Amino acid sequence: MLMALLLLASSPYQVDYYYFTAPYCATCKQQTPIVEQLNKEGYNFQIKTDSFRKYNIEKIPAFLVVVKENNTTIVTVKF
Repeated sequence: MLMALLLLASSPYQVDYYYFTAPYCATCKQQTPIVEQLNKEGYNFQIKTDSFRKYNIEKIPAFLVVVKENNTTIVTVKF
């Protein structure tokens, strides 16, 4: 699923990628290097260690992809 959403990066839409993590999370420690590598490849995940409530994140690690057209959100995918 993540790979399909990453394909949006080359689309005409504005795509914002968020990765929610915490230093105490063992699974996050495994995934964070992968997200950092994706950032080196140009995907620009915003790595968030706070703001969980603002984005309605209940469990971590979590990914949020927001697709916008003309500054209007058209799709939000959280997983």
